[in-house]
Amino acid sequence: MKLKYIIDKLDSKLERFLIKEEYRAYLYDTYFKIVRNRVNAEYCKGLIRLGRKKEIVQKIINYLIETQNKDGSWNEIHLYYNEPSSLVTSIVGDAMIEWYKSTGDEGLIDTIESAKNYVLSNKKGSGYFIKSKNYHQDHLNVDATCADFLSSYAGCFSNDDSKQIAKTSLDHIRNHQFNDGVFPYRVKTGGMNNSMNVPCIHYQGVTIYYLKKTFKNLELENADWLVKATDWLANSQKKDGSFDWSKSSLMFAYRLTGAYAFALASYSLIKKEEYSQKTKQCSEILDDHIDDLVLRWEIKKNSELLPSLVSVLVSSNRGNNNIIDFLYKTGYGYYREFSRRRYTEDPDKDILFEKLNDMFSLSSSTIEPSKNYPDLFMTTECFDCLTYVMS
Repeated sequence: MKLKYIIDKLDSKLERFLIKEEYRAYLYDTYFKIVRNRVNAEYCKGLIRLGRKKEIVQKIINYLIETQNKDGSWNEIHLYYNEPSSLVTSIVGDAMIEWYKSTGDEGLIDTIESAKNYVLSNKKGSGYFIKSKNYHQDHLNVDATCADFLSSYAGCFSNDDSKQIAKTSLDHIRNHQFNDGVFPYRVKTGGMNNSMNVPCIHYQGVTIYYLKKTFKNLELENADWLVKATDWLANSQKKDGSFDWSKSSLMFAYRLTGAYAFALASYSLIKKEEYSQKTKQCSEILDDHIDDLVLRWEIKKNSELLPSLVSVLVSSNRGNNNIIDFLYKTGYGYYREFSRRRYTEDPDKDILFEKLNDMFSLSSSTIEPSKNYPDLFMTTECFDCLTYVMS
């Protein structure tokens, strides 16, 4: 079975980055010299679902418990920042629930409870959640991830309040869905810049994945609006299975290989017969992008560069408030088209990309090396969603 083959392949790749100590273990990103809570939680969840390496799982859980903040949160750790995050807290908290259900270890209850309270403290308005300390806008994929954790908590501990809040979040996401089925990356509120209130192929799959998990936790049947969202994703694939990225306008998530893993998971969880060929194609393309780890970006031949540059122009022409937005997104997209065609095992932030940000007086939270690279972060994301499909 192709899916099992890919999961086993990912597991063997990830194990090489595992640091084992007497009482704890964690995945260490040797490329960026950081340890991410999210990466370890996603790896942990995958192993729990597969029933593998229980001693290692316990040690990773021990590490995550040590890194929990006093307010119940876990930090989102990037090369450029390290701050408490309801998104990451939901992902780690879900891993804790998975391990609690597997072991019955009541020592985890306080850890899970404080995580739940932190996430709830970041709920705003009609059902959205603040992502982290410096990101207060409404990102629908964050809402879906938090709803997944709260619905998992509700199911595990029979908590009606968390159940109702998760349902409210589902309604909020549905209310902001575009007519064609798209979940925009960020909801436009007030005078906020419109540049991220756009479709994104990668985050469409991410949002569907966490929504489907929430539906299952709440024992809900597939809704028409969720199937419509998945249809949009399927219709964004070309005959050869690759995505038509001109339909995607979030440039920092442009050409991410994880899109194929999340699409595969979305198709598998919705279980619509028309998705079977798309699912197969996603698995084949994803397999082609597993090197030392999963490559960060989709690779293409240099001979296909010109059509790719045209695609960037189409993508950049959505969600702009002014010409500056368009020029920045176009420059970002062109940078990506050239960088993804080259390869390195030693990524670092690139001077050209820094100059691009300086030119438009912007700052980026993303890691943008000038070459494609094996990405631990992308690999555990894929491992998480694919093992959920297997389970």
